[in-house]
Amino acid sequence: MAKPLVSICVKSWNGRRYVREALAGAFAQTYRPLEVVVVDDASDDGSWDEIQAFCRDNPPPPSVSLVLKRNAANLGSIGNWEEVCSLAHGELLVKADGDDISAPDRAERIAAAWMADGRRAMAVCHSGWQIGRHGERKGRLRIVTPGWPLGAAMAFSPRILEFFGRTADGSLVDDEVWTRRAQMLGSVIVIPDRLVSYRLGSGETTNEWNIRSVVVRCTMMSLAAVRYAHVDAAKLAPSDRDVWLSRLAADEARLSAKLALATERSLRARWRAFRAMPCARRLSVANYLRLSFLLPRPVSDVALFAYVLLRNVLRRAGAL
Repeated sequence: MAKPLVSICVKSWNGRRYVREALAGAFAQTYRPLEVVVVDDASDDGSWDEIQAFCRDNPPPPSVSLVLKRNAANLGSIGNWEEVCSLAHGELLVKADGDDISAPDRAERIAAAWMADGRRAMAVCHSGWQIGRHGERKGRLRIVTPGWPLGAAMAFSPRILEFFGRTADGSLVDDEVWTRRAQMLGSVIVIPDRLVSYRLGSGETTNEWNIRSVVVRCTMMSLAAVRYAHVDAAKLAPSDRDVWLSRLAADEARLSAKLALATERSLRARWRAFRAMPCARRLSVANYLRLSFLLPRPVSDVALFAYVLLRNVLRRAGAL
């Protein structure tokens, strides 16, 4: 059986400082047949000029097809992602954000895992490295899973867009929505390979120091995606729809409690939220955050800052 066409889908918005590295990573892929699709979401910082200049001065190999587009108006995170996907022709769509860097064998390893599974999976998740704004390595990126989606370290089947169509709510974040859609339609493969350098501090959800703001922002985005997922569930067969509606209700309750724990002012309200959350038996990062949020402010904010500082020191020392 012939190898499938894979599309590296680069979505860019106001990332002039980093987009050349993202494009270099896409063009350096060892896999064939390969397509690179780049869409700039009406950036106003000169990103489109940077993309055109890079492609002119550093064209991809002749065996790699290239699609370039600049949106006339800003479509937002999920709108731009779905625009990239609509232009792609591959059987796998490898997500490549404009501030991250794909390893040369990223498409190769993803495609191999997908083909070994019989080409059935709707998504492939993997791991990577965390880097700073200047490209310095900060530690390992945890393995992405359906329970902890991160589009920068994922690839999707175009069948997701074919089945569900475009997302009506442009304020949503693509990885939250598309990961759940992938699960609704089939299986998700998780591999441990470190295939992307994920940049901290430059995107929509990453902040190295203010953990509380990151937790609140990410939880709010997850909640919005869960509530929108009822629209997607309505398109499923009745038996699958009932299962997913029950699951979405549980997800919404869990995320609401998580948001309350991070934002409620009174200890009583935070304690109720803490008790409503499923707690693991070991002191994981998630449980540490829960315990920290129970502390009164500003004590909790000082504890969180100290925690982040310690993690950065350990990362630089190679302990994490």
